Amino acid sequence: MSLARDAFPRQAIANGAPDSLWFDPEFRAHYALDWTLQELRRFPGTGGDLVALGLSSPSIMNRGRSLVALKAWPVDHWPAGVSERLREIASSDGHEKNRTLAAEVLARVDRER
Repeated sequence: MSLARDAFPRQAIANGAPDSLWFDPEFRAHYALDWTLQELRRFPGTGGDLVALGLSSPSIMNRGRSLVALKAWPVDHWPAGVSERLREIASSDGHEKNRTLAAEVLARVDRER
């Protein structure tokens, strides 16, 4: 995981146009993060900082892959403070699928805590 953490320039991931799909060359880091996030759903708690980074990304895909990982993980494996970001995504994400998925993921919080 340290290699993955070092490979993703956090400032580049967290910035960019809202709701980008990362097809432009400037989104190479987002594309690479997407592949990592896709696999993290199978490893609860591993790479929580990358999942949180994906939730803050302007990439629709990064946010979606992070949501899928959180949906697969038990709530007690989530990174600290992620619930607030989930609320933001559920209420105001520009992508309807991400809003719906964030709401589904949040609904588990009360059931599992």
